Amino acid sequence: MQAKKNGISTMKIRPEPFAKTLPILFAAGAILLGLATPLWAQFGLSLQNESGYSSNAFANYYALPDYFSSSQITVHHDWLESSSGLRFYYQGELTLFEQYHDRNSHTHEAGFNGYKNWGASENQLDWGIRFSKSFYGDLYRWYEQEQTTSYAQIKIVAAPSWFLYTGISLSYRNYPLLQPFAHFRTFGFVRSSWFLDSGTTFILETNLQQKIYSQENQAMADTSAPEIIYAEAGNSLQGLLSLRAAQSLSANIGISAEYRVRHNWNSATRYLASSEGGYFSDEDVFDDVFAHHGQSVMATYRQRLLWQMQLSINGRWDEKNYDERLAADLAGEIFPDAQLRSDERRTAWLQIEKRLKLKSNLNPLKVTVTFSWLKNQSNDPFYNYKSSYWGMSLSQAL
Repeated sequence: MQAKKNGISTMKIRPEPFAKTLPILFAAGAILLGLATPLWAQFGLSLQNESGYSSNAFANYYALPDYFSSSQITVHHDWLESSSGLRFYYQGELTLFEQYHDRNSHTHEAGFNGYKNWGASENQLDWGIRFSKSFYGDLYRWYEQEQTTSYAQIKIVAAPSWFLYTGISLSYRNYPLLQPFAHFRTFGFVRSSWFLDSGTTFILETNLQQKIYSQENQAMADTSAPEIIYAEAGNSLQGLLSLRAAQSLSANIGISAEYRVRHNWNSATRYLASSEGGYFSDEDVFDDVFAHHGQSVMATYRQRLLWQMQLSINGRWDEKNYDERLAADLAGEIFPDAQLRSDERRTAWLQIEKRLKLKSNLNPLKVTVTFSWLKNQSNDPFYNYKSSYWGMSLSQAL
């Protein structure tokens, strides 16, 4: 975990080293592979690896670079009928950093997904439930979390060129070492999609989500833990409105643009603070989406190239105005005018994808090369930074 004033904290959370947990992931993968082999007709298996370099691994003004590699294994079993289906799956992911080993982590997730069609059209009910748990190294043990999520959504074909969607999800996230951050979250959405003969698609969506902390302003039992800042009491309630338009320019070229606006009716957020009073870096867990409002614009260009390759070019602009979080200088001191933190972010990325048919009886191997660039401007100098990333991923479904 990284504090604003002193860089990376040296606080020790638990004595168990991260390496002791690594065999668990590999043993689980080996067992699942063993199960999948004799039941190949019933089980599916997919493997994925992404490796790359980030010039700013912690997303702050320190600009500390690092290489990383993330591997993922997914095993699933399907039960299919003419108008319904059910899938059970397990997914394990291991992420390793070359220099900052305490950022190493592994995550395990298991769940069920199902669907049911009805009527003569493509009306469909989708539902699911999943459980996940993440593990980190000693320094980032605070980030460990357990989450349970259930969801249901309905797709209604109102007309051949007009689809309607609505759904809800309920989740509970627990931080074993940060109990005051444990919370329930409710999310609901309504979406309408129109498809025109000209190759144009319009998608209008509105979301409403609520966050309820499971504990009221309760201090952590561990007296060595960082302090908690309660920006505002109560629950968080947020709405999101988005409009997306996509246009096919030819058989090989397509463009799209999206506009989003985020509004908070109430923003009750909590932050960790160092003993010197500065906020901890929020590059991961603690950048709460309920903490800020604003708008964003994104544009995408896609094109099929020679040799069955696909090119994607994306650009995005985000505005993030924090409702209760005060900006501070690099020493962690609040500015005299008590200004709220405000960020403006610009992102651009380029991606090239190629599918390789290695064997006739195997699905193609998907190879993806990505380069991205990010600039975050903030009135809080700790979050004034630039970052670039390049990497390559391999994905194989068996």
